[in-house]
Amino acid sequence: MQYSNKIILIAWSPDDAGVHPKMIYAASKEALKRSLEGFAYEIQANDSDDLEHSSILNAVLAKINA
Repeated sequence: MQYSNKIILIAWSPDDAGVHPKMIYAASKEALKRSLEGFAYEIQANDSDDLEHSSILNAVLAKINA
């Protein structure tokens, strides 16, 4: 098996955020992605459970196996 390094973008936006902060978040995230090309995977986190190691690992594995 060959291993390689990958960069993962983990974006955080709480579910209870208002409309205006969510709009700013979406625009800022897209600008960041354009500026820093090369993310292998993107994970959207909306609560603390989404930031658990097991949740991130499962999300990445699901994207790899998709």
